[in-house]
Amino acid sequence: MDTKQEIERRVKQKVHEAWNEFDEIAKRRNQTDNNGPTLLLTNYSQNEQIIKLKREKDEKRQKQKERKRQKEIEKRKKEKERKRQKEMEKENRKKRKERDKDIDGRDKKEN
Repeated sequence: MDTKQEIERRVKQKVHEAWNEFDEIAKRRNQTDNNGPTLLLTNYSQNEQIIKLKREKDEKRQKQKERKRQKEIEKRKKEKERKRQKEMEKENRKKRKERDKDIDGRDKKEN
């Protein structure tokens, strides 16, 4: 029959081993190599990491779409502004031409 102290020692050892294993899994979960995150051995962990990678890819894709959309909006704004500027210049030329005609007409009347 084991003494109370031996039982306590074995329980402590088992707990210590379990914590070490837990730490090892946590370390591997966060470990990466040149090819990206290292997948773990258990199916649950693999699925968890695959889902995480998919989510990251989706977020990245969404950000790229948003950036592209913003660029398109900026492009349209610039194009509108250019058109507006052209119209204003056209109007100004027209007004200048009319003003010059009026001035020339007055000069001819005076002479």
